[in-house]
Amino acid sequence: MKRIIVFLLSITTLLCFTGNINAQQVTVVKSAKDTLNNADTSYIKFETPDDAKSIQLVVKRASGTAAGRAVLKASNDGVNFIGISTDTLTFSNAATNTKFWTISPLYYGSYYIELISSGTTKLTAKGYMIRRRL
Repeated sequence: MKRIIVFLLSITTLLCFTGNINAQQVTVVKSAKDTLNNADTSYIKFETPDDAKSIQLVVKRASGTAAGRAVLKASNDGVNFIGISTDTLTFSNAATNTKFWTISPLYYGSYYIELISSGTTKLTAKGYMIRRRL
């Protein structure tokens, strides 16, 4: 009887350590520059694994009047990037601007968000990539 109880406890313990099949992992990437000041350009680069699902951009206005845009680009070699979407984020004068891009199953090796600010502003940007871990 003790052996059966020990066996069942062992199996229960092992099952507790298995991962959830639908677990998600978030990768946070900051802009190459800490802040974008006035008319400035920066980027956020993601190396994309097979399980990448979406990319989110969050741009926060620290001061001034926010203006500019963010464009999603992609590459297979990690060097030569091209625009893959006409779906861009145009910065408004809100405190926070956010954009989601869904990654196609026919993904690229690298994604790049080009941030172009204009006007008299100070912005900070972070990118988030959601991965579905199997």
